[in-house]
Amino acid sequence: MHISVIIPAYNEEDCIASSLRRVSAILKKHFVYEIILVDDGSTDDTYGEAFSVKKHTHTRIFSYEKNKGKGYAVRYGLLKAKYKTKVILDADLSISPRELLEVDFKQKFDILKGERRQIVKQPLHRIFAGKVFRQIVSEMFDLDFDSQSPFTILRLPKNFYKGLKIDGFAFDVEILYKAMKENSRIITKEVYYFNDRDTRVTLLKTIAMFFELLRIRIKN
Repeated sequence: MHISVIIPAYNEEDCIASSLRRVSAILKKHFVYEIILVDDGSTDDTYGEAFSVKKHTHTRIFSYEKNKGKGYAVRYGLLKAKYKTKVILDADLSISPRELLEVDFKQKFDILKGERRQIVKQPLHRIFAGKVFRQIVSEMFDLDFDSQSPFTILRLPKNFYKGLKIDGFAFDVEILYKAMKENSRIITKEVYYFNDRDTRVTLLKTIAMFFELLRIRIKN
């Protein structure tokens, strides 16, 4: 089984080296794999920390100076990946790459989306915001998925990725909505979510996500 693991990263110097080692240690016994690390304009030493373990983790590193958004970084990585089966994970591995060992890759699917089962208790405002966002996505796009789950497996043609436009956090919604309209096979899998209380999704970014949803709806 050949897979490309795409990890977007912005200012993740504290965890990126250990995350790359962890992904590699889990995958090397079960897959032919590559890790695509996209340094999204970090202002810390994310690149240097990733480079220090590059040789030992099958990692290819791509970097650019200006921060362009998580969606842009993911799209960049998808277009650089060698293998058809592509996995998107967060840099902090809030969902363990070990979940990949529980996936039946013999199933026919174009997208497998993780449905989070919360392990670490989250603040009430984050729980509320997540439920509201999911309801809005459901109403606007008829998508009843955990779109913001940081565990996605894609088996789509390269031209699909070239057509993506959203650079921010709502990129997952664009992928799911575009795939649904093209009658792609979308399945789900329950995954354990260990994210801590720290988050990069601020109020301003949440507002920006709603504008991205409008853009997706209008453009598609």
